[in-house]
Amino acid sequence: MISGLKIISITHKKFTPEQIGWMYIDQKDTKHRLEAAKTKLSLNELMYLNTCNRVEVILIQEKEPKSFDLKKYLKAFNPALKEEQLETLLVHCEIYEQERAVNHLFRVASSLDSMVVGEREIITQVKNAYKHCLSLGLTGDSVRILIQKTIETAKRVYTETNISKNPVSVVSLAFEQLNKKIDSYENKKIVLVGAGQTITSFSKMLKKKGAVNVSTFNRTLKNAKRIAKQFTNGKSYLLNELNKSTAGFDILVSCTGSDNSIIGDSFLKNHTNKHLVDLAVPYDIDRVTAQKYKHNLVGMETLKKLSTANIEKRKLEIKNCERIILEQEIILDTSFRERKVEIAMSNVPKEIKLIKNKAINQVFAKDIEQFDDTTKEVLDKILNYVEKKYISGPMKMAKEILMDRNSVT
Repeated sequence: MISGLKIISITHKKFTPEQIGWMYIDQKDTKHRLEAAKTKLSLNELMYLNTCNRVEVILIQEKEPKSFDLKKYLKAFNPALKEEQLETLLVHCEIYEQERAVNHLFRVASSLDSMVVGEREIITQVKNAYKHCLSLGLTGDSVRILIQKTIETAKRVYTETNISKNPVSVVSLAFEQLNKKIDSYENKKIVLVGAGQTITSFSKMLKKKGAVNVSTFNRTLKNAKRIAKQFTNGKSYLLNELNKSTAGFDILVSCTGSDNSIIGDSFLKNHTNKHLVDLAVPYDIDRVTAQKYKHNLVGMETLKKLSTANIEKRKLEIKNCERIILEQEIILDTSFRERKVEIAMSNVPKEIKLIKNKAINQVFAKDIEQFDDTTKEVLDKILNYVEKKYISGPMKMAKEILMDRNSVT
């Protein structure tokens, strides 16, 4: 298994969305925040995943400290944590190591650990988190293989079981709650805040329901326009124009990557008794202000309660999923063993080349001088052939030995 693997997990099961937000890192800040943490903690590899209901930090630390100081690690990822926040995190934060870490990550990607069991968005979120951390130079060979097998596991779970049959998601649950209060979307003024995957999915549902008058606010105008152009009367604005807007609305849906609430008194005081949907972690909409002006709010705290019923419906399929996960854990272990053999034997071709050159230029140099050109050419071909093929035989044998050992154990 992977040497020095740990996962720090902060999820909806033990934390509120606001508390999960304490460990949230805005994507624009991930480069310097994660690089600083990697250096400070002497990590070999690092991957950071955040969704609307979890933060997962995957660590590879081959030279592990004698004792794991979780407080030090949490502070490395968020130096601004207050003492009371740290205490809460230390009590409820979950730490997974080695085999348990692999099992946890497989369950996360397969949506067994999600607020909405069976939702498929998580597999894309895992992929994107890995790609982002890879682009920042934070990950290496171990995380590459781990994520490769994680994605394979999730795909098997989704295709070989019924866990995602009649799929639901956080977005669909939120939309379902909104539908209970809205008879028709056609004449409603709708504001969308953000332009990520969550808002994109929500906008498609609004379009199907006949929404036409939709204004999208986002940090980049290009992405706001991408959302707005779906609608007959779609408009797009920069996010900093939101609090200046006086156009009014009936429904507001928000999900940005902001570190703090961005919709508060200055905006909500001009509107009362409207429908608000906040799917952001940390919250985009200030809860006290929303209540003050009597808005109807659907947030992550509401959806968490609804997810319990979804888990009950899918309990029978979870056993089938766990069987696949167990099989994939064995496959992952074999993959790492094979990779260790490949790394160990990677210097063999270089050694063979040195031996060949020594044989030609030193040990048998005088004998070779007596050969004619044709013989020298044939000898050179033979040695080159042996040099190229020599490694494949031992490598194959080593892998077969590994497979035999795994079949026995």
